[in-house]
Amino acid sequence: MHKPILATNIDGLLLEHEVFYEPHRDWFNRAIEKTGDKSLEKWIGKKPYFPGVNKAMKQLMPNSSKEEQTKKAREWYQEDVIRYKKTS
Repeated sequence: MHKPILATNIDGLLLEHEVFYEPHRDWFNRAIEKTGDKSLEKWIGKKPYFPGVNKAMKQLMPNSSKEEQTKKAREWYQEDVIRYKKTS
């Protein structure tokens, strides 16, 4: 059983910044690969980046609600963070 937790990170105290930055890059690269939409590259490393996430998710899950798209985008990003941390 998975239980949600609320956690925060003071940059560099608990986790180094790369644990969040590199998965962000990986997330967008995967979205670009799956959608074929190279215009998503402009969102890599940009703030705010959620307009790019929203654009990608509309393409990836066109029949899903905004809430479902956001939930899935966050799940994929969390999986990327975990994967990155396990391999670094």
